[in-house]
Amino acid sequence: MPTFTPPVEVGPASIGGDQHPLWPHFGNYDVGVTVWRDQNGNYHQSQFPYQGGYVNRHFNHDQVTTDVDDDVESLANAVEVYMGGGVYPITQQQADDLTAAGYGANITP
Repeated sequence: MPTFTPPVEVGPASIGGDQHPLWPHFGNYDVGVTVWRDQNGNYHQSQFPYQGGYVNRHFNHDQVTTDVDDDVESLANAVEVYMGGGVYPITQQQADDLTAAGYGANITP
């Protein structure tokens, strides 16, 4: 059974060293990236994925306004989620889909 390990990216010490004066002292480090497939079959990745999927109600006396966030790119509507830093057993079909999406190097047979 194949396994999938989500990719890693360089942590904020090198990409945002000027944002906080202490970050350069910690040096570079790798950060796991979360990969997910949305309902349309598209793959997305992010160090800080958007959870999304909320219902927000605004009350103004006798009027109620409802906002629904159904962002396809959020984790709330994901079909598959692979959190960074983990190793996941996957089916051959998932391996083929991930390879087609460019994650073939992260799959071990």
